[in-house]
Amino acid sequence: MIARRKTGLPAMIAASMLALVLAVSPLSANDSGFLSDYSRLKKEEDAMGVKRRIWVNPEFTNVNYQKIFIEQVTFYPEAKPTDEVSDQSLKEIRDYMDATLRKSFGAELPLADEPGRGVARVRMALTAVAVKKGLKPWELVPTAMIFAGAKEASGRRKHDVELFVESEITDSVSNETLALVVREAKGVQLKGKETLTLEVAKPQIDAWGEALRQEILRKLK
Repeated sequence: MIARRKTGLPAMIAASMLALVLAVSPLSANDSGFLSDYSRLKKEEDAMGVKRRIWVNPEFTNVNYQKIFIEQVTFYPEAKPTDEVSDQSLKEIRDYMDATLRKSFGAELPLADEPGRGVARVRMALTAVAVKKGLKPWELVPTAMIFAGAKEASGRRKHDVELFVESEITDSVSNETLALVVREAKGVQLKGKETLTLEVAKPQIDAWGEALRQEILRKLK
């Protein structure tokens, strides 16, 4: 049982914040394995009518938690470069996503530098699931990051792979699960022989960050 604590983070806000507000399509029944538990997830719509799979612990309230400790955003499985995405671009995209997430949180909420009492820990990853056979696990994320039908990779169309943002919130001390979120994301469209770089991806990532900020503001009100 989690001990009650004093004022701070609005109830359930972190679950909504962490689910980046992306353009979505119907969610896949497949799961990447990044989250510790998918069995409790239920498909729901947020305040904007965006569908996602979510579960929130009733103990996750502003009374119990006042700050957020964010782990670095990751790719899951760990992405490897392809003809369309270099290793340097993958690192730059990951780092920029991480910085955008922290900026969006920090503009509206207190961030913690380390785990502790009243601090919720955030794990978030950009994940991918292969719908058709043939792709290696490390090819999934970079392949899915490229918009469906815009370009081919390894001889397969981009709709062969689905891209998701998966988030897990836990008590930073006890590791008790507080929230789980999975939502599908659209990738970035490439033109002709264009490769996926941070500059190409920035507008989409910036849009995710601004949508996240707006979601935070709505929850705070």
